[in-house]
Amino acid sequence: MKINLPKNLNLPKVQGLEKLPKVQGRGLTSPGIIAMQILFIFFVSTLEIFFGDEPAIFTGLILWFLLYAAMSIGRKGTLFTAIVWLPITLSSTLIFTLATVGGKGIAPTKLGIALLTSLARLAPYLVLVTIIGWVIYYVKEVRPGQRADLS
Repeated sequence: MKINLPKNLNLPKVQGLEKLPKVQGRGLTSPGIIAMQILFIFFVSTLEIFFGDEPAIFTGLILWFLLYAAMSIGRKGTLFTAIVWLPITLSSTLIFTLATVGGKGIAPTKLGIALLTSLARLAPYLVLVTIIGWVIYYVKEVRPGQRADLS
């Protein structure tokens, strides 16, 4: 069954749409990359806390996925943000997750020990993702013989 739509629908025009800012390009901006990192790390680490004791392998694997996602759906120039902010979002999200969902509370000793053990479990993944991310950044965005514009 084929539906034939008229070529001129004569839809009413909405006033004020021409004043809105236009999207410059496709993909996530730098704040979008950071929000994606926070949401994914929070979701996966929460699931790991529910089914285990602390975040471990699946949170480590999500770091690889986040690097790939930043390269795939991020705009040009957001790879630097993805690499730099990954350890920051991981540690801050783990502090929040362990204090709330993990049941450690805000006691400095319990939370500190839980944070250190979680980061120690995730350290190999984080180090490898960061090294590989910097190599990809250097190859893709910084040409040999040129300085990187980090602003």
